[in-house]
Amino acid sequence: MDLQAGAPKRKPLSRLGRSWRLGTLAVAFGLLIYGSGWGDDDLFPFGPMSQYSFRIDPNGEIRALWVEADLADGSSRRLDISNSGDVGVARAELEGQLHLIIAEPQRLATLAEAWHRLHPDRPELRRIVVGQDVVELRNGRQADRRQDVFTTWDVVPGGAPIDPVPG
Repeated sequence: MDLQAGAPKRKPLSRLGRSWRLGTLAVAFGLLIYGSGWGDDDLFPFGPMSQYSFRIDPNGEIRALWVEADLADGSSRRLDISNSGDVGVARAELEGQLHLIIAEPQRLATLAEAWHRLHPDRPELRRIVVGQDVVELRNGRQADRRQDVFTTWDVVPGGAPIDPVPG
């Protein structure tokens, strides 16, 4: 019995097909090398996903950024920065700009404006506090917990939109 009888015959790739595939492979490999060496998360999938590319020391710290707000109705709540649906920006964007926000807290005006635009039916933000939960580890277990507050900014009620970057 001839098992090869019904099998279709393969044609070798043409020179153009081979060149196209090798060229595509070279471009993808070049982007991967560039993204890994000099890129950041914006270049994903050719850049590193840096939030996953580190190891926590068993005697180190785990830090988690948070944003809390006092609202016009007198309540207080932590804003959801796990995605951009709550305040218009996500955690990674805030973490990337944290040094600028600490230096110029009025940059938080964009969060207040985004909150109002995204949630017109909810009370406006009156004060925004940016901080970080810190869990200290000893031998891989929680030994202590604290909160570090980085900055506070009072929202101007009913004020005109504020340019978050002073000139």
